[in-house]
Amino acid sequence: MKVEKIKREVSILNILKGYKAVPKLHEVVLDPVINAPSLILEYAEDNGLSFNKHAQNMSSKDIMHFTKQMLKVIVGFIHIGFGLYSQSRHNP
Repeated sequence: MKVEKIKREVSILNILKGYKAVPKLHEVVLDPVINAPSLILEYAEDNGLSFNKHAQNMSSKDIMHFTKQMLKVIVGFIHIGFGLYSQSRHNP
């Protein structure tokens, strides 16, 4: 992992600090085994419900509501200055 990518992730986490769904960054450490930086984040309990399990019980109305909420989040990120980039083979 490049140092620039780690710095970018740290800066994003610092900007989003305080948002309900964003884990808190505790520390950035160097992993001695793989010699790479690692982010130490707070533990988030999921109560055994992954999205895939939860989505099976959702109605189409629930899915539409969830999708609209996600779009609102993306628009909010754009308004506070985050650009979106596509994930593709040449842009990991």
